[in-house]
Amino acid sequence: FFLSHSNSTVMSLISFSILLSIHHVYSQTECTYAGIDSNYVTFCDLNNTLRAQFIDRFDSTDFHDLMAKVVRLAFHDCFGPSQYDDTIPAICDGCIDLDNPSHGGLEDTAVNRVAGIYNSRENNWFQRISRADFWSAAATIAIQYANELSMTTDLHGSSPTTESLPYIPFYIGRTDCSTSPDVDTSNYPSPYKSFPAATKGFDHNYQLFADSFGFSEQEFVALLGAHTLGRVHSGNSGFGDELGKPWVEAWDILDNEFYHVL
Repeated sequence: FFLSHSNSTVMSLISFSILLSIHHVYSQTECTYAGIDSNYVTFCDLNNTLRAQFIDRFDSTDFHDLMAKVVRLAFHDCFGPSQYDDTIPAICDGCIDLDNPSHGGLEDTAVNRVAGIYNSRENNWFQRISRADFWSAAATIAIQYANELSMTTDLHGSSPTTESLPYIPFYIGRTDCSTSPDVDTSNYPSPYKSFPAATKGFDHNYQLFADSFGFSEQEFVALLGAHTLGRVHSGNSGFGDELGKPWVEAWDILDNEFYHVL
C-alpha cells in the first residue's frame, strides 16, 4: 500500500486518490474519445483533453499555484461525511461546507477557479462526469504534473529527483451530493463531522484519519507530505501571512523536501 523512505509521500497521495472510488477508466493503446454531448468519458478524454486543459491552467499561475489548491480541494471533499448515511465515515461527493472555517479560501481559490473548465460548453464535462470525479481527476493530474516538475533540472534551484510516479489510474463513478458544491448540513448526521485542525495535535488528527480511512500512523504521517505543495495563508488557516508562506522553497514540485525541512 505504501513504499518506505522517499516514496512514502507520493504513494500516500496515490492511495488517497483512489479511496472511495467506483471504477477505473483503463488506459488504452489507441485513443478513443467520447463526443462532447455524451454522458460518459474515456481514458483519453481525461488523460489527454482534460489533462492539457489543467496543465495550461497550472502553467498560467505563479509557481503553478493552482496545483496545490486542487489537491487540497480533493482532500477536503473526500474527508466529508456522506449525505443521509451515517454508516459511511467519509466520501468524495463534490460537496464542501463552504461556511466552515476549516475550508477557508477553497471557494475562491479552487472551486470557482476550476468551475470554468467544468462548466464550459467546449467539452461539457458537467454533463459527462460528476463534480466529485472532476475534482479528483484534477488532483490526480496535479500530482502527476508536480512530480514531472520535480524531475526538471534545477527548477527553482532545487535538486531534481529521479523518482517518477507509477501510473495513477483515473477512477470515475462518484455521485455528487444534492447541493453540490456546497452542503446543506441539515442533510447530514448531527453534529456535523469534525475536520482536522492544525492546533489540535497528533492524537486528535490521527484518530480522524483512522476513523475515516483506516489509516495507520505511518500512512497518516506520509500523507502530511502533501504540504510540500502550496502555501499557508493566514486568511484561510490562521498560519502564514496574507500572501502565503510555503513550507519549502520549491513549493510546486512533489518531492520529500517537506520532511527534510521538518
